[in-house]
Amino acid sequence: MVKLPNLLGHAYYVVGLARSGLGAIKALKEAGANLYAWDDRTDAHIEATRLGAKMIAPHKINWQEIKALVLSPGIPHSYPKPHLAAKLAFQQDVPIVCDMDFLFQARPDARFVGVTGTNGKSTTTSLIGHILRRAGRDVEVGGNIGVSALELADLPSGGVYVLEMSSYQLERVPHLRCDIGVFLNLMPDHLERHGGIEGYVKAKRRLLEGVPPPFMIMGAHEAVMQDLFTRAKGEAVAVNLKNTHDKSLYVSQEGALMDTYWEQERIICTLSDLSRNLPGLHNAQNTLAAYGAARRLGLSFDECLDGILSYKGLPHRIERLGVVRGVTFINDSKATNAEATSKALGAFKKISWIVGGKPKEDGLRGVEPYLENVHHAYVIGEAQEAFSDFFSRHHLPHTKCGTLTNAVACAMEDLKNKEGILLLSPACASFDQFLDYEERGNVFREAFEEYVHLDQPRIDL
Repeated sequence: MVKLPNLLGHAYYVVGLARSGLGAIKALKEAGANLYAWDDRTDAHIEATRLGAKMIAPHKINWQEIKALVLSPGIPHSYPKPHLAAKLAFQQDVPIVCDMDFLFQARPDARFVGVTGTNGKSTTTSLIGHILRRAGRDVEVGGNIGVSALELADLPSGGVYVLEMSSYQLERVPHLRCDIGVFLNLMPDHLERHGGIEGYVKAKRRLLEGVPPPFMIMGAHEAVMQDLFTRAKGEAVAVNLKNTHDKSLYVSQEGALMDTYWEQERIICTLSDLSRNLPGLHNAQNTLAAYGAARRLGLSFDECLDGILSYKGLPHRIERLGVVRGVTFINDSKATNAEATSKALGAFKKISWIVGGKPKEDGLRGVEPYLENVHHAYVIGEAQEAFSDFFSRHHLPHTKCGTLTNAVACAMEDLKNKEGILLLSPACASFDQFLDYEERGNVFREAFEEYVHLDQPRIDL
């Protein structure tokens, strides 16, 4: 756990008692702070009380006593409607922060890499951490991925914290100070939470700020990112998915990942090298960004290459589970919108695609260019009827299966004695049938393991 400076006599109000809220309570209590807390879910009060926080509803708090409101990233402070705690904090001029802000304040001697973007944040954050760890550096990885900011280990001076930073977190870190910022891409997302696209861009743009400004590594193949690239106040390197010979990181027409920034037109690796654990052009961008962050932190070319080629990928993100009966199972349960699913559809051919769940507002808009890679779709969940209509309009063979387990069974029957790709990439939220995308992905994994078990040779004693 990160050790905070002595906060004896300071009072904080922690609202939202999931992972980041509980982590904040632990660290703040250890530092001697007076802790008050609240969550609209009363069952969440038990653990926070055990950790030493006093439960008080927002309208009963003495706001004059509170130094800051530590608000969970998932709870709105403005749009679409501010939580009562945020509304009262604004009225009393009490700062609203998230747990990550304390980490920046507590460790001025550490180095920070902040990673944001609409898609690819988790893979890039994890890959940077893997490269550094493989090279023997002191590193902790967390934030919006895995471990909450204040539950990370207290690294020695000069250690590196690699933080995935969502738009929700970026707008609540007044003491933001990154040595390196990685900004991958920007597509409309979470617009209701930010009051429209302008608010979303403003939140993401916070990563470019700091004194001194961070060294920026930025995707550059979208117009909005090209504009943001010109706003970088410090040194910046572009990551381009189109061939370029400027000082940048890019993918050549021949499918090679190139470095002309730290090296003289040197090949890092190829798309083929990445195809097993980091397939697809989007993962080439993630890889180049991670390579750039590691080089900026002083790692050699060979250390970076070793880290890239030894990386196994994250679960539920175009995760190759294995091959059974000639069918390769790919778990992309994390793909909860059409934009994310398009990445997976673009990475494979002759796909048997399991799709559906609780649909997003845009449905399957944007996947049309990739439907030629799909052999057959197996539709599940609340989206079943709407997606079936979509596939009928696009003349794509499909089967309405209802549940994920049934979809796997239907697909495996259709693929009997054939080779193929069985891809779970739902383009939907999971909440109609599962607790979250992880449970959905684990059910898919269990189905794969059951087929593996059935294929094991029997030994009669």
